[in-house]
Amino acid sequence: VAHRHAREGGIAEEIMRLRDREQASVGDWTNAMEKLAAAEKNLTVLYNNHICGVEMNGSSIKGVTAMNIRTLSKSNYSAKVFIDCTGDAWLGYHAGAKYRFGREAEYQHGESFAPEIADTLTMSGCIKSGNLPFFFDAGKEVEYHAPEWVPKLPESDEEFGRDIKGPRVHWWMETDNSYDDIYDG
Repeated sequence: VAHRHAREGGIAEEIMRLRDREQASVGDWTNAMEKLAAAEKNLTVLYNNHICGVEMNGSSIKGVTAMNIRTLSKSNYSAKVFIDCTGDAWLGYHAGAKYRFGREAEYQHGESFAPEIADTLTMSGCIKSGNLPFFFDAGKEVEYHAPEWVPKLPESDEEFGRDIKGPRVHWWMETDNSYDDIYDG
């Protein structure tokens, strides 16, 4: 249950404060995160890289192989410390770390909102407008053909319960968890 005086702390708070000082839009985290990262003298941030291999020294990570998703070139990196910011735990996966997929059962951690039995339900993959430009008025009607895998929604705004009008509308589409969003995505 959320506490009305609760707040984010640590690095999340630093990012929010920097974003607020610069009067950035609510969804604009990128500039604040990049400024904080640039201020760290011993930090290298690698964009558009997908971890595809790990070199181990016993139980420690010695090096990482990553593929640039734009150029498809592979590079090797070594460091004293690696931080997995992949969002899907690829660094830990390639390093052979134990992991759990899905939701834990209520008894495992005493979480009252958890299911009685563990399952494989995840937060799913998400496509959202926050990472893309907002739509704009093209001055004419433009047809949209959704991919086959996109769920069909009710045609009318009344039936769907939304009245979508631009230009600052956020939207998103999530899967229904009927497939593995990592390997089938």
